[in-house]
Amino acid sequence: MANDALTRAYGLTKELESVALQGDWTRAASLVEACSPLFRQLAPEQSAEALDMIREIHRINASVMQRAHASRDELAARQNEAISKIEAARQYQITGIMSARSR
Repeated sequence: MANDALTRAYGLTKELESVALQGDWTRAASLVEACSPLFRQLAPEQSAEALDMIREIHRINASVMQRAHASRDELAARQNEAISKIEAARQYQITGIMSARSR
């Protein structure tokens, strides 16, 4: 049977999976912080059931990391697009000012 720390870590990891799917990265970070001390409580020797839970936690964590990377890349692309639009607006204003002065 899995120990209490592992059972709690598993539950938090399942919650992490859910909030990551929703894109709630602030909540995801707090769940990761809550899990860390639980993992440190685990003994080196684990039952087969516990090892299965640990493998599932690893699988979920890998999936969440992939989602986090994709989300970060998407946000960076949107930020770059916004910066480009700001620069275009700035160029438009400069051109307008120069045009007004030359009249």
